[in-house]
Amino acid sequence: MDCLSPDDVLWEPYIDPLVGFHAPQGLTPLCTASQDLWLNTAVLVYDVAIEPHMPDRVMRQFGQH
Repeated sequence: MDCLSPDDVLWEPYIDPLVGFHAPQGLTPLCTASQDLWLNTAVLVYDVAIEPHMPDRVMRQFGQH
């Protein structure tokens, strides 16, 4: 991620035409569930893997600065 330039990123991946192309029947409600947790800053733990969750690196996708 650190090597990407702004031109390498699709900043609005969830616009209607792209969603319609990849999911012609629409998105499941699970895709938008728990929106209040999306920007939570926490550490994700899965078995022995521990990774930081850094939503501030992708906040533009959610209409934030």
